[in-house]
This record gives sequence, C-alpha cells and structure tokens, in this order.
Amino acid sequence: MPLFRTGNGTTEDTVIVALELVDLDWFKRNLIGALELMCRDENWSEVGDAPTDFARDKANEMLEGIMLDVIIPPPTPTGATMIWWTATPPTGWLILNGAGISKTTYPELFAIFGYAYGGAGDTFLLPTMASISPMGVGGYIALNELKGNTQANILKANLPAYNLTVTDTGHVHSINDPGHTHPPAAGTTVFVGRTAGGSTDWVRATAGATFRQDNVTGSNSTGISVNSGGGGISVNLAGSGDALDIVHPVRGVYFIIKAG
Repeated sequence: MPLFRTGNGTTEDTVIVALELVDLDWFKRNLIGALELMCRDENWSEVGDAPTDFARDKANEMLEGIMLDVIIPPPTPTGATMIWWTATPPTGWLILNGAGISKTTYPELFAIFGYAYGGAGDTFLLPTMASISPMGVGGYIALNELKGNTQANILKANLPAYNLTVTDTGHVHSINDPGHTHPPAAGTTVFVGRTAGGSTDWVRATAGATFRQDNVTGSNSTGISVNSGGGGISVNLAGSGDALDIVHPVRGVYFIIKAG
C-alpha cells in the first residue's frame, strides 16, 4: 500500500524551508528513515500530473541535501550478548538464566540455540551464565562446553613428585596417648633387698613375678631390661581440610541476550 501521494504540478522551483528540529538522535533517525521511504517508487501513488518518479527524485535530492549531525548505529543482531547491571533487561532483551521460552515467540533465537540447553515442543531453554565467566573457544575448552570449579581440595596427586622440606612455625601437632606401661623383659632377674628377722635376705624373682613389699627398707637391682611398649600413640591432625577458593576477583552482573 502506497505511503505517499504525488501532487498537481511539476514545477522545478526551489523552495527553502527552515525546520527547527529537536536535538535528539532518535528523532533525526526517524526523519531520515522517512526520507528513505520517500525515495522508493513503490511507496508513492500518482495523483494529478506529478508522476511517482518525479516525487522519488525530489525525495532523493532532499535526502542528499539534508545535513544532520546524527549517528545511526547498525542494528543489533539477534543473539548478541552483553552485561547488564539490573535484574530488569531493556526491551527486546532477556537474561541468560536458563529460563524456558517459546520458540514461536522467539523464532530467531530458537534458530541459534535449538534445544542445545534443553526443552521440548514449543519451549526451549536459554543457557545460564549464573556464576560462570565466558572463555574463548579453543585448546582448553570447546564451544558450549562447561568446565572448571570455584573451589578445590588439595589431594596427594596435586603435590610435587619430589621430596619436599617444609618449615612450619604456624601450628603444632599434639600427641594423643591413652596410657601404657613397660613391664620387665622376659628372663630378667630382679633382686629386691628386705629385712626379715634381723637379717638381710636376697630374693630372686623372674620377670612378671608379683611382690609384696612389706617392711622394705632398701633395695638393689642389677641387669634389669625393659620391654618396648606400644601404647597406641597417635598424632592428632592439624588443619580442617577446607577447600581453597580459586576464583579470581569477580563482580556479579547479569548477562543479557538480544531476543529479536
């Protein structure tokens, strides 16, 4: 359907019209867009004796002669992604949070993702960027691959494969000893001196013997050896084994995508 109508007359006279325009880029862009539409034959309907090509040519002259200080950026393609600082994205954009959306409503976005991140029927899922940083594809990571963790535990396999000397003055290991004894070694002769009836007797006993020590006034021993004793001594652990935070300094933002 034609948008414009030609007039009556084909005069070549020049008319100078001064227009005071508001200094807003969006207004200037729309004015230029309207002139571009006037430069197409199919947008004109002929009225009177002014043909459509005449109106088209005059629109071209106007467009070529107009001087506007305006920046017209190229359109943002569907699927373009950027960061955003609030939970409310601008019109035409969605937050990359794994939500399910309609492929009927967003056919251009569905053409990019399909069901790669889940979904079925009319619903497909957006990828999520929650707690994830993007990384260029190649080498370490493939397209759409998810790798890495925010924390890690140090395992034996993570330690160097050579002898490691550590000087540590920052903590101590306490010893847990439930209590133990060392009996005389088997075959050991023990002499215990005692007084009995006014004379000194020497009593010979082997290891493990039981003695009564009534009225003991003195003692002597020789050649005593002691068994080694295992008392269940263990060294207590020091440290709690908390995971290390391996995330570089980051700041939380929203990733949003142009939805078409």
